[in-house]
Amino acid sequence: MKISELRAKSFEKYKKHRINSWILSLICGLFIAAIALICIVSQALVIIFIPIVILPFFFACVLSHAALSQQDELSWRNLFGFYRLFFRPPFYSSFSAIKSALKALLAEFILGFIAAGIIYAVYSRSETFIVTINQVFEAFSDMSITNEQLQALLEANNNEFGNFLDLTNSVSFLLFAFSFIFFILREEITIYVRATVKNIPLANQIARASIKANAKNFNKYYFALNWPLLVIFIAGMVGGCFLSIYAFNSYALCGAIGLSLSLALSSLFLPFYFSNQETIFEQLAIDINSISEEYVKGVFEKYGVKVEITEHNTNEEVKGVKKDSDDTEPS
Repeated sequence: MKISELRAKSFEKYKKHRINSWILSLICGLFIAAIALICIVSQALVIIFIPIVILPFFFACVLSHAALSQQDELSWRNLFGFYRLFFRPPFYSSFSAIKSALKALLAEFILGFIAAGIIYAVYSRSETFIVTINQVFEAFSDMSITNEQLQALLEANNNEFGNFLDLTNSVSFLLFAFSFIFFILREEITIYVRATVKNIPLANQIARASIKANAKNFNKYYFALNWPLLVIFIAGMVGGCFLSIYAFNSYALCGAIGLSLSLALSSLFLPFYFSNQETIFEQLAIDINSISEEYVKGVFEKYGVKVEITEHNTNEEVKGVKKDSDDTEPS
């Protein structure tokens, strides 16, 4: 299907429940943004809130939006019901949080190194900054610097060196956060697969195998429909940095405020994002179902179990007959 046709189909889906879609999206985006802002208090809260609050809540919003196509009605009871469902098969580990975090760390290391070089190139135009950073390196080389001396160096440099460190750390944090969000959103499509797979024990493997096999079309549809989300995140990041520097006079808060503002602004696109994802899944559903059947068949036959998939029933029917005993009469 052409991108223009897919976009039109997604918009038609959105129009059927636009009011409740907006309400749900605003709740989702603003709630997660508020949680992210709270994490300024302690980075340890991030480790707790992501797996227990943020991911399950986003998951609940995804399923709640999908349910609007069946009944255009929002219910807190259903929302919290979906929230609890996140911790049960076949939906647990839906976002592959640990795997996504590891990939985000790698992306942060590579992109952060480039970003740090760019920031250093900007600051290096200041002679006082170069003098200060040389003094700091010399002092650290012989381990003779005290905290008071370091503070004196920073004040003598109008805190340029401190701002450089805070800004570098904030940008590094934002790169990790946005990379993590990107990988999480990429995994979100597997939720729709899991919801339709009947073989619950193999739902996780089926979802990943299906999406991997459809990677080319999925990537094409995903980026063509959802690119505005990237623009929103970049605008939120830049706007948050300016707000932190000029309104709060703090380079250290650039990361937290930039992330929270980006998440809040994402609410403006979430109604379309949810509809886009549902439309993409529907477009790939036939291929995904076919791949799911072949995957299950291959898994069972690997262990010597014959599988028959009938035309009138797309669910897998396991005969439970060993290959080496197909022609053997029971004694």
